[in-house]
Amino acid sequence: MTSSDRRPVEMRDMAGEILTLLRSQLNEMTPQVQTAARFILERPQDVMLLSMRELASAAGVSHSTIMRLSEWLGLDGYTALRQIFISSFREGVVVATTDSGAPEKSGEEGKAPALIASSIKDLAADKAQSQLAEATGQLMKARKIVVVGSAQETPVIGHARQLFQALGSRVQTPDQFQAADATEDGVCLLVISLRPHGPKPKDAVRLARRLGVPSLAITDSPNALVAKMADISVIFRPASIALNIPSLTPAIAAIEAITSIWQRNAG
Repeated sequence: MTSSDRRPVEMRDMAGEILTLLRSQLNEMTPQVQTAARFILERPQDVMLLSMRELASAAGVSHSTIMRLSEWLGLDGYTALRQIFISSFREGVVVATTDSGAPEKSGEEGKAPALIASSIKDLAADKAQSQLAEATGQLMKARKIVVVGSAQETPVIGHARQLFQALGSRVQTPDQFQAADATEDGVCLLVISLRPHGPKPKDAVRLARRLGVPSLAITDSPNALVAKMADISVIFRPASIALNIPSLTPAIAAIEAITSIWQRNAG
């Protein structure tokens, strides 16, 4: 694409304006850039949550395609695009568009910090502490930990991998859990599943049960399928940063609590 093809979008503009522009200009894009744009329209929260390479992988395009899309919007790279979406969430704007292309507002605007704090507080309750201790014990016994989630949980998965590897564990984070991931002894599955609860964590726990692999779940609902099927579940109340966009903070806090217990138990 040439510079004359770019559609200027100022940093002060809302993310909703970008989504409206992408929706209206899809037919003017090259096929690869169009694929990236469609992914962003379907999962706008991922722009805030994922790095450029992670977003490209999730969308099924190259990272250079994401860069071209950012430039097409008249932005100075993906970092600028991501900052727009982060700012929109901070201001309480839902990064999603209606059929008319107009940005929607969250009914929970202004409540997110309190909801997130309450969710994290759940982890300090006796029941949650028992769940965390039991989950930690299972992970410490594992020869290999496999961590699985949907695209929205990718940052939590990456954080878990980094912390568990720092503790000396072998950690695998496949796109989805398969029988080939459990061919050796001592495998333990950990799934992260937040509303709206994508299919990959559910499929992973189902397969783990069939294979006899111990499974753990970190989730924001006791009614989630993973909570009912996993051997051990760490559960906290749901918290959203905007309409239908879950906060990742409680799940990250659960991972860090497990790490703390692990270090304490290891002496």
